Amino acid sequence: MTRFLVLAACLVSFVLAGCGQGSSALDTGAAEVQRNLKTVAGLGQDGITLGRLDAPATLTVYASLDDFGQGFFRGELPVLVSRWVRPGRLRIQVRTTSKTVLGAPSDRGAVVAAKIAQAVGLQDHLWQFYGALSARYVGYVDDAVLSQALSDVTGVDRGAERQAVRSDRIRSAVAKADRFARAAKVTELPTYMLEAPGRAPIRVDGSCLGCLSKNVARYLTA
Repeated sequence: MTRFLVLAACLVSFVLAGCGQGSSALDTGAAEVQRNLKTVAGLGQDGITLGRLDAPATLTVYASLDDFGQGFFRGELPVLVSRWVRPGRLRIQVRTTSKTVLGAPSDRGAVVAAKIAQAVGLQDHLWQFYGALSARYVGYVDDAVLSQALSDVTGVDRGAERQAVRSDRIRSAVAKADRFARAAKVTELPTYMLEAPGRAPIRVDGSCLGCLSKNVARYLTA
């Protein structure tokens, strides 16, 4: 009977907390965070840019960090990184807008997330934060989600990040992303623009899973 009670207690604790693994067993987003961080591991970063600065082609992503419905990090970026970014043929920039719906007032979640992304971008960790946040996203962005995503990224100076978030430099960076979106006549988010030497920039369809990477490949191999 005693052995049965011990086994029963262990089974209950396993269901609730991993039977000796602690609360980390309940962290269902941790595996996806690690997948996203692995995607960008070892790649050069410079502010908003992922990959080599001298890469001949540039993919610009206009995105709200309060809307991850397209699954860019999970479904498209690993293919783009493996085929184009790591070989040095493509760099990717993300323009973090202050709006979730263009033409509408600024969205608080999008603004705060964009400011943090730009702030950690000063430390060349924007793409790790972007990946962690996309994994932690639960349909909205709040302080808890942002804090968890930041804690997932190693090497960030949190004091410098908090100071930067409040600075005019970061406010200007978010406003600059909005201006670039307007100049590119972006009407929906996310929008993907591709540029290559000697060719006019084009808008690349990313409306379905796999569409973006296939269309980038079609453009760059034409």
